Amino acid sequence: MYFTSPLEKLASVNRLTSLYVLALSTVAVLCVVGQALIQHSIAQQRNDSTVINVAGRQRMLSQRITKSALALQSSNTDTDRIAELDRAVTLWMQSHDGLVRRDEAMHLEGANSIEVKSLFGRIEGPRLHMLSAAQGLIENVKQGNPERTEIDGPVMEILKWESSFLTGMDAVVSQYEHEANARVEHVRRLELSLLCATLVVLGIVALFVFRPAVANIRRTVRRLEDSEAERARIAEELRAIFDSVPALILHCNTEGQIVRLNESGAAIIGEAMEKLAGVCVYDLFAGQEARLRDEDLRILRSGTPQLGLLHYLRNSQGETR
Repeated sequence: MYFTSPLEKLASVNRLTSLYVLALSTVAVLCVVGQALIQHSIAQQRNDSTVINVAGRQRMLSQRITKSALALQSSNTDTDRIAELDRAVTLWMQSHDGLVRRDEAMHLEGANSIEVKSLFGRIEGPRLHMLSAAQGLIENVKQGNPERTEIDGPVMEILKWESSFLTGMDAVVSQYEHEANARVEHVRRLELSLLCATLVVLGIVALFVFRPAVANIRRTVRRLEDSEAERARIAEELRAIFDSVPALILHCNTEGQIVRLNESGAAIIGEAMEKLAGVCVYDLFAGQEARLRDEDLRILRSGTPQLGLLHYLRNSQGETR
């Protein structure tokens, strides 16, 4: 039978512990990284939705500018129309500047890609033409009693460039959506990779940590079971020997009280075994108590057993043994 030395057992336990700690640390790192990616993705998607919303609103504002300009063409004294056009132009300018500069105050964090910057460059001309015409129209109307040409000219200019601006903004919105979807797809792939890595680590843990640990526990349990069975067998053999020896054999504690006595010993003393349990052995040797105690103390202190010591016992039948 092969027995593992204590040093080998300690080395095996330390190795399993190190592997277990390493595996748990790896899983923890993967979970933290995955959570960080998810949080970053959520924040990025929130920002992307704001950017796309503002970009889409630019189309609506340009159409509102055109609608208000046409309304002023038929009624250039309507103060509500003038105020509406002024508000639309102001918000249109602010939104465009926020998108181009990615103004954090407007929750437009990040930076535009090269493709988006190129698309903004293409619509800059139409945007400036529309802006100049709208501002000129507002100024002319606010001065009061404008000439017809001062109304029709800016309105025609706005209508002329609106289509180009709308087409360009459609391209910008589409590019924003494409980039947002690409980022989501990238995060999805990363999350899938982290999931696969976590499963691989868990598989390695099961194969190289838990499996050896379970096998070691099973071996230990088997050894304990075998040891217990062997101990029980030896105890039974000793009990059989103890009870079958035709001589007085007894176990005493350090106080001299009988803890166990064999059947032959009880017959020699002449008393039932039940009556002798707990009796002080020195009381069985009348006149020899002091010598027996001294001998026992000397043996206990030295830790060395002694043979050849003679003691005389008078049993209940009056026999000296």
